[in-house]
Amino acid sequence: MFESLSVGYGKRGCAKGSVNVGCLREDKALQVGDQLVEEDETHKVPNFVLADACNLPFKNGAFNLAFSNHAIEYVKNPFRMFSELHRVANRKVIVRCAHRRGSGAKGPFHVNYFDESWFGIAASRLGHSSRQFVYSFDYPISSRLRCPLKWQNSPPLRLLRHVESRWLVHRLRIPFEMESWSNIAEEKRVLDPVCFVVVSNDEKILRKCFEKGVGVTPEKTTIYMNKDKTSLPVFFNHHISKLDCRKDVWLVFCHQDFVLKENLEPVLNGLDANSIYGVIGTRASSASLFGRILQTDGTVIGLSLTECEPVQTVDEMCLIGHSSVFRKGLRFDCRFKFHFYAADLCLQAYSQGFGVYAVQTDCQHKSKDLIGDRNSEEFNASKRLFAEKWRLCLPIRTTTGLITEK
Repeated sequence: MFESLSVGYGKRGCAKGSVNVGCLREDKALQVGDQLVEEDETHKVPNFVLADACNLPFKNGAFNLAFSNHAIEYVKNPFRMFSELHRVANRKVIVRCAHRRGSGAKGPFHVNYFDESWFGIAASRLGHSSRQFVYSFDYPISSRLRCPLKWQNSPPLRLLRHVESRWLVHRLRIPFEMESWSNIAEEKRVLDPVCFVVVSNDEKILRKCFEKGVGVTPEKTTIYMNKDKTSLPVFFNHHISKLDCRKDVWLVFCHQDFVLKENLEPVLNGLDANSIYGVIGTRASSASLFGRILQTDGTVIGLSLTECEPVQTVDEMCLIGHSSVFRKGLRFDCRFKFHFYAADLCLQAYSQGFGVYAVQTDCQHKSKDLIGDRNSEEFNASKRLFAEKWRLCLPIRTTTGLITEK
């Protein structure tokens, strides 16, 4: 089984799948929309296949994840393409496309215009649950200026976009790009126990913070003392490897300064085990934090959630995953010592067809802020490694900020 399928990759830099399908238009040009793909570039794309997006040449459930990036706007029968993506995936389908309200919706080759309701109805017709959200918001002024291509990166337009991004984009919130997630194989877990895993380098902080949490007991908790600055993922992977592979539990990886204010087991009851969760998360499209938490000084940050919210990454303070996702091969990258290991696990989960969500729980983070020391050598080294490892997924927002190609 291949890990992921990308349909309609457009150009080499967007080839994100284990297998990448270039769509065939009626004029037989190798292209998606107005992005021509040069014939001599196809050999540079990993496992390149030229195929009809509405009749994919793959077996049922051949991929964990089926991903399509700005291709469904161009096909005459979008529901057929959508159903084909669901047929060849066995975990998840992700479709990213222009939102009908945005300036990018009316491209020169577009024949379809989408909003959240279309994907919700289409997924329901196929018998799958789905979530849709805005992936990015539109520039309300510059996107509607009809300027020659050579002026698009001129200083005046760059300045205008900077002003828009700072003052208008998130205030007006005009959808530009959207993403739809469909869960093919949901695995709802009911009343599975919670096991806490904590790495501590300060017993005083551990006793004062984490061990004071509601529902935290010695029987539920494994504590690793870290006196030599070993990478935290080393301890987490060790714990996963020694766990009974048949044991169904929620593994909760916490920082020593994290405090639960409510019992976590009822919060996790009935959630999909094929997902990674955090108490606070972020998306590239929004500077907002999803999930409300209490800081050390008593201030409240983040948006309160009534249901799990799809996010791009979650914070390291509390990272939750069911034992089943780790039985399926998900692991921490030990190159990230303290920063970015949760964001990295989220991107791994996303690329393998698992969900990534923020879940609301009453908790407190006994730290000055979420960002930490951004001037430390470890933070900057981890950030560079993370940006290089996931360069095809940029921009990526973490709770420490937005990471872009620049």
